[in-house]
This record gives sequence, structure tokens and C-alpha cells, in this order.
Amino acid sequence: MKHKSINVALVSAEVKPFSKTGGLADVTGALPPELTSQGHNVTVFTPLHGGISIKKWRLKRLKRRFGVNIDEHHYFFHVYEGYLDDIVKVYFIDHYEFFKSRKRLYGYLKDGNRRYFFFNKAVLTVIKELQLPIHVLHCHDWHTGLIPNLRRHPDFQPYFAETAAVMTIHNIAFQQTLGRQQMKWKHKDDGLGLPAEDEVSIRRCNFMLRGVRHADAISTVSSQYAEEIQTPEFGNGLQEILHRRRRRLFGILNGIDYNHFDPRYDKDLHVRYHLSNLHYKRRNKSFLQDQLGLEVDDNIPIIGMATRITEQKGFELFFEVVEQLLAMHLQIVIVGSGQEEYEQKISALHQKYPEKIGCHLEFSEQAASWVYAGADIFLMPSRFEPCGLGQMIALRYGTIPVVHKVGGLAETIKDYDPATKRGNGFVFEGYTGLEMLTGIVRALETFKYRDRWDKLMRHGMKQSYSWELPARQYAKLYRFAMRKHRHASPVHFVPHPNLHLKINS
Repeated sequence: MKHKSINVALVSAEVKPFSKTGGLADVTGALPPELTSQGHNVTVFTPLHGGISIKKWRLKRLKRRFGVNIDEHHYFFHVYEGYLDDIVKVYFIDHYEFFKSRKRLYGYLKDGNRRYFFFNKAVLTVIKELQLPIHVLHCHDWHTGLIPNLRRHPDFQPYFAETAAVMTIHNIAFQQTLGRQQMKWKHKDDGLGLPAEDEVSIRRCNFMLRGVRHADAISTVSSQYAEEIQTPEFGNGLQEILHRRRRRLFGILNGIDYNHFDPRYDKDLHVRYHLSNLHYKRRNKSFLQDQLGLEVDDNIPIIGMATRITEQKGFELFFEVVEQLLAMHLQIVIVGSGQEEYEQKISALHQKYPEKIGCHLEFSEQAASWVYAGADIFLMPSRFEPCGLGQMIALRYGTIPVVHKVGGLAETIKDYDPATKRGNGFVFEGYTGLEMLTGIVRALETFKYRDRWDKLMRHGMKQSYSWELPARQYAKLYRFAMRKHRHASPVHFVPHPNLHLKINS
């Protein structure tokens, strides 16, 4: 039976190609066009950050001016209209102080919550004033987490009375500008009622908690992560409410935009290649070695990392065993940026072993492509990884992942068994340096048997993680949320900030 199309407002703090700090932008840039191609009507909302060029993207400013109230402040703003892939309309929220004047998307502790409090209200204001017929508000990560809650505000009722909300968790470790774990318990937001709008309350407001509590459906970016975040180890304080709402919590694995992440089409590669001319991958390896000042030798295996350089990404394990690794016949390449102390350690290692370790400590998609195409092994030892895109991209480029068995890594990478020839990478279970080292050694031993390695590469390149299936799953999730919202008991706004708004969990 053919389903009716769904009108979706997809809201995100970053959307590729307009703005990006990580995988969130890849998702929100690729999902809307795929949903549109499947017959749905998607409108994207995102801030007009300082780095977004109005001229480059041919953005047009709407003639009318909008405004929102927060506490005793009134904020006027404009809206620019553009298109994603020439088919999906994008509305950019333009406020000079909060977005256009800033060089960074995040990281402003003083007013970070106020910026995105404004953004959440601004999105709902634009939808209401333009009379957009939205069935589902699809909110991505903490920056948009107030929208499921604020749609019940009297300023936005009854317009959103029949509008469902879906909250997608990309990384539950980030819940507001000031981390939940940094607050004293007595100051932590309980997520009940509508959020108070005084300065102190806004600073303490937990956007992620409110999104989880008030959405009609919740998703995260892999089934494994959906289970993990219901535990104290991974839930970051929200495990109890997630467990209570588990019947509305689903995992949908992210896809990959193969129009970009494919060695046949990647314009950043030294030489493009595919299964039919896989030997061209060796020329990309030589290019990577030359670019980073390493010995050019195809027989030396390269372990590559293209990532944020943070504790989450497993760098504590890496530093624990790196001296043992560098004593082996191999080279290590690291591309990315992050914690200063880790970058300094990597630089020191490069200076000590210039012939063994190469680094480019500034993330760029071009340099990342060099790693995907030029490395033999792709290392992702993340302590936690909601989904992970790197391991899926690496497979398409014929680079074999070594990963920690967690989150989306566990869901996408199956441990290679030399006896049965099954598996697409090397997986270690315990989060220790020794277990990671064992996984790497197993990969290095397999690399010695080049015929076997060639078959492993080809197997990985044939696997598909396109956006077609995830988009269909999101459409099912939207319908689920619409049904739940339609059958839910009416919720009445309680104006006094000290009274709690009760909803069905």
C-alpha cells in the first residue's frame, strides 16, 4: 500500500555543505534529499553561521522580519532561503549577534544555551508565521532539543497541536553548552514543564533531556547505541528516562553519501579507482606517503586515522601502546584536530619518529580522503561511538577497519575469521590498550597474505550503506510518531514556572 507523503521540518545546528564540524552535518545534509526522492516534502532549518556565504549559495532574504521574546528581551531576526542539492528548501535563521558574528558553531559557554534557545523559538516562529503545513518536527541533537517541548507553549498553540516531534540523538554526551556532569545536582534541569526563560534557568536548561522527555518518538544512530544509552556507562545521566521511554526509542543506522564518499568520484584523490582497477589504490598510498614525508614503499602497511583527536576516539589507548606499534614494520598516519594535549603528543611522536609517523593536525576533507584511499588499515578504537561514519567510508575505499566493539562500530564491522573468510574488519572487545594492540596485530598478520587481503578489500568495497534504507526507516518512524501524538492525551500548558507540565512517558 502506498503511503501519503509526509511534510517534515528537519532542524539542525549544522548541515553539509553549508556548515560542518562533524558527522551531524553529513547526516542532515544527506537525509533530506533522499527523503525527498522517496516522495516526502522536507524543509530544513539551520542557523546562518558566520562562515556561510550568502553569495556562494545564492541565498535570498525573505522580505518580512521576524521576532521572538525570551524573558524580557525581544530579538528581531531575518530568514534567508536557499536549496540543498537544488531540491530541498533550506531556511537559514539570521541573527548577527548569535550566529553571523561568530567564527565557531559551538563552544560559547557564556551564552551558548541562549543562542540555541533563541534558535529553537525562531524555528517554530517561522513555521507558524509562514503557515508551513508541517506534520513532523525532526530535531537533531541537543541544539534543537527544546522544540518538542516549546511547541506546547501558548505562543505556538494551537498551530502545532497536531504536529508530532522526533528527537534524534547523535551523541548523548553533549546535552547543553555546559555539560550535565559539570553541574551540581541541585542545579540540574528536570525537564518538566516549559523551560523558564530567566538567565540562570536558560544556562541550566538541559536541551537533550527536554527533547527526550517531550518528543513523540526518539531515535539514535544505531541499534547498539540505542541499547547502550539505557545503561549508566553510556547514558550520561539520561539512562533512566530513556529506559522508561524505551518503547519509543529506536536505532536507525546512518547512511553514507556515495556521491561523495566513493573512490570512483572523490575529486580529492590523487588517482580515482574502483574494483576493476583496484591496483590504482597503491598509487594513492604512495602519494600519501610522499605528502607526509614517509618512505614510499607499498610493502609497509599504513595504519590511518582521520578523526577528531579526543579522548572519546580512543587516543588514551593509542598513546598507551604507540611505542610498541612504532617498533613494528609499519607507518602511522593521523589527520584531524582536537584536544591540544593530544595534538602535542602526536607532534612529539612525529618529531621522534619522522620516518614512521606522519600527521596533519588540522582536519580537512581532502586530507581525510587521502587517508581513506592511501592507508591499508583504518583504526577506530573509540571508547563509545553512536554510529561512526569513518569505518563505513573506509570500507568503500578498500581500507580495512580495526574497531572497538561498541555502538555503530559493532553493528557495521564483523570480525574477520581467517578460517571461514567471513567478516569485514578486525574487532576488539575490551577497552584496553592490549586488546587494541591484539586487533591491530591480527590485521597486520593478515596483510602479509596479499591475496587474502585483496579479497577482504573487495568484500568491503561491495558493501552498501546508502541512505535509501535509513530514509525509509525514518519515514516509518515519522508515521509512528504521528500516531502516538494523535492518540496522546491532551497536554495543557501550565503558565507558572514552578508548576510541572505532566506528559505521558
